[in-house]
Amino acid sequence: MIPNPATSEKEVLYLDTETTDLHEHAEIIELAIINKAGTVLFDTRIQCQGDIPLEVQDIHGISKSDLVDCPTWPEVHDQVVSILLGAKAIKIYNSGFDMRLLKQTAARYGLSVPVEELPPIVCVMHRYANTFTGGQWVKLVDACSYEQIALDERNAHSAQYDAELTRQLDIAVDEHFEEENRRREANKARRQASEKRKQKKMTLVPENYRDFPEYGMMRPDGAKTMSELKISELNDYEFIGTCSNTFGGKGYLFAPRKTELL
Repeated sequence: MIPNPATSEKEVLYLDTETTDLHEHAEIIELAIINKAGTVLFDTRIQCQGDIPLEVQDIHGISKSDLVDCPTWPEVHDQVVSILLGAKAIKIYNSGFDMRLLKQTAARYGLSVPVEELPPIVCVMHRYANTFTGGQWVKLVDACSYEQIALDERNAHSAQYDAELTRQLDIAVDEHFEEENRRREANKARRQASEKRKQKKMTLVPENYRDFPEYGMMRPDGAKTMSELKISELNDYEFIGTCSNTFGGKGYLFAPRKTELL
């Protein structure tokens, strides 16, 4: 059943195609659309007008004779456009190629794809490259291999299979960003907790701390720096002066209360 854009909840869709070639006269001969749950919304082979070169047949395994009983583009055009218009976003591996093929296949029959009305088109190839490979794009199967996504060579280069790989790869990118966000939030929480501990320790430092002795690196027995002092020890220690580290940085020094220091 075709989702009705007016009533269906919009969702992210993944699209992939197989074509007669790569050039400006190439046509789509297989198209698949799935949602983020992996449910297939559209998957069919499509008749073409032009020929399919043998070297291309060797890649996707589709010959022109395989398409004799398949629908033509005009027979699926409205259905494809309806599904795409009802999406929240359309994600494609190498979106520039597939979107060009959608437009030029439709134009071959005097039809058009309402590009301006479509939801955002996201190129998963660029998204993956910008996240993991410094902007250098890689083949879909290679990217999936790097991310340890299971591959089935028997189904390679079918539109539905590649749409599914795109979906899994996109989820892997999402998980990467989610993990990055978790790390950032954890680091933020650690910094905030550290700042709170510092502020509590700072309550021991008097306003006239410059009037206290400067011990340099010669610290009295039992004295602790601010980083060494525990929150649980605040009531047992008092400020005695400043100190320095091996890099010449200044810090505060504390010692146990009622302890005579040399």
